[in-house]
Amino acid sequence: MSKNIQLTLTDLQYETLLKKAGSFSIQQYLIKKEFPNHEFSHWFNEITGLIEKLPPDTNFSLKTLLSVNWETIPKGVRLSIGKQFLKEVNEGSIRAVKYVKKDSANTTIYKKTL
Repeated sequence: MSKNIQLTLTDLQYETLLKKAGSFSIQQYLIKKEFPNHEFSHWFNEITGLIEKLPPDTNFSLKTLLSVNWETIPKGVRLSIGKQFLKEVNEGSIRAVKYVKKDSANTTIYKKTL
C-alpha cells in the first residue's frame, strides 16, 4: 500500500530541489536519494545497462527490453519509469537513444543510435 504526502516548501527550497533533481521530478529525486534501492532506481539502472548492450540501430520498447521482468514491476513504477525515460531521451540526457514513435498499443518505441 502506498501513502501520499504533501510537502510545503519556500520558493528557495523549491528552486534548490528543482536544480538538484535535474531531469527527475522532485518526487522521483527525493525517493531516489532517500531510498537508493527503491524499485524505480533499480529498474531505471537496469534499463540503462541493457541499452548499452544493444547493437546500434536497434528499435526497442522498455517492455521488450525488460521482457519477462516487465509484468513483475508494479504498474505505478512502470509508468514512472516510462515517463522519466521519455523525458530524459527528449532532453538529451540519454544520448544514445532517440524517440521513434508510439505503436498501435500506445507503447513508446525507441532506437539505440550509438
